[in-house]
Amino acid sequence: MTKVAASILSADFANLHKDCTRLLEAGADVMHFDVMDGHFVPNITYGAPVLKCLKKAVPEAFYDVHLMISDPARYAADFAKAGADLITFHLEAVPDTVEEVIAAIAVGAVREVEGVSGMMGNLGTSVADLVTNKKGAQKNAKGVKIEMTETGLALDLYLTVAYGHAIPEVAENAQKAVASAVSAMTGCTVETVNIHVGGVTLA
Repeated sequence: MTKVAASILSADFANLHKDCTRLLEAGADVMHFDVMDGHFVPNITYGAPVLKCLKKAVPEAFYDVHLMISDPARYAADFAKAGADLITFHLEAVPDTVEEVIAAIAVGAVREVEGVSGMMGNLGTSVADLVTNKKGAQKNAKGVKIEMTETGLALDLYLTVAYGHAIPEVAENAQKAVASAVSAMTGCTVETVNIHVGGVTLA
């Protein structure tokens, strides 16, 4: 099936709502959202706040966010939270840490789940990024452990739950949210999502 992806880069930025609506009415299937940072590429465009406003104004559109930026792992969660339906990035921007981008998407998804109060480091470590650079090794970042196999992804997330919420329900909702977000935004097959609750917080 052929799909039409229309870039909004040449739209009238003062009338993005109007222009995007016109594109959908003309038959566009996807809104292509090019993000440039002036470093990875020479130009500078727009960021997550613009996407958030556009998603609210034109919620029926499918937003493909193309991160033409350095260190996409740092910003992937922000764009996921702002409403991205698909996130693409350049491998050369993250030569050894593709898993960090996947982890950022997972963290962005799980933090939107009601009852999740925060992330914690796995295996008793701090919440600081735990990233190994050995090729083929498991990667860990911000309370997420990712194993990439020949058939898909296995994710372990380490989090805390707010007091008053049922832990089994929060864990199940977190599993669904992470699997859905990672699968939709990367195209990868998510085989398993394991949720590890390390504590309950009062706030």
